[in-house]
Amino acid sequence: MDNVERSIEAFFPLPLHFATPKNAAEMNAKLSKACYAIRDRTPNSLPAGSSNDHYSTLWSEFSLLELEGFEELRKFIVQEAHLYADFLKLNLKAHPLKLTDSWVNIHGHGHSQEPHVHPNNVISGVYYVAKPENSGDFILHSPFKYQMLQAPTTEATPYTARTIPIPGHAGLLVMFQSFTEHSVQANKSNADRISISFNLTM
Repeated sequence: MDNVERSIEAFFPLPLHFATPKNAAEMNAKLSKACYAIRDRTPNSLPAGSSNDHYSTLWSEFSLLELEGFEELRKFIVQEAHLYADFLKLNLKAHPLKLTDSWVNIHGHGHSQEPHVHPNNVISGVYYVAKPENSGDFILHSPFKYQMLQAPTTEATPYTARTIPIPGHAGLLVMFQSFTEHSVQANKSNADRISISFNLTM
């Protein structure tokens, strides 16, 4: 008989916040038109020499969620960010959350996003306005992927995987702590994946 008391416990878990509004389809129909209208009048602001190819207003001189037509989404994001911050036990009474920036990304066929983080922020996130099938998943990257020696494993689990895909769907809001490394797979569909990204600080 194995007369040993043992346990395996997880420390430093990485919590993500997921939410989908009930009126997502109606809201996304309006947001989609607004995003394409912005693309028609605002040049692509991706930096020269960027390793990915897609349309973005990341470096444009406006915060997307402050524009007319995005009020409902902004209210939803702020509401969910406060719930997430409460779970993280952030001291919002002394240091209120503030939206620092927000932008639209439109990924066409073959477009992707390389691994990155959102420095100098506390909470970051993405909301899917359009997420066609085979348009690429949001990928979480484990900090353990930078180990010099990666031991062979028999199965990819949340404890062994170096990357984990988050499939997503239109209307889904995903929020994470800004230091979380993430990327986006290539869009293999012939339709656009439209997402709105944002950052909050305290």
